[in-house]
Amino acid sequence: MTGLKMCLLIFSLHNINPFVFFLGLWFITLEELAVPFSNNLIEHLKLNDKQTTSQSSTMLNACRQFIAGEIL
Repeated sequence: MTGLKMCLLIFSLHNINPFVFFLGLWFITLEELAVPFSNNLIEHLKLNDKQTTSQSSTMLNACRQFIAGEIL
């Protein structure tokens, strides 16, 4: 397994499997996974901004900036 390919077992959480099985794939690249994952995360952040008990998250902050129109 290369660095860009991930086994489905790693991504077995949060509705990733239905996306992968819909496409008929056993492996999916991080690039292929990034768009649907971040789109779903952004839609969820619009409904409920609290996602973690951590003080900060670079990824969540970037998603919040995208929602606010600060980044494209």
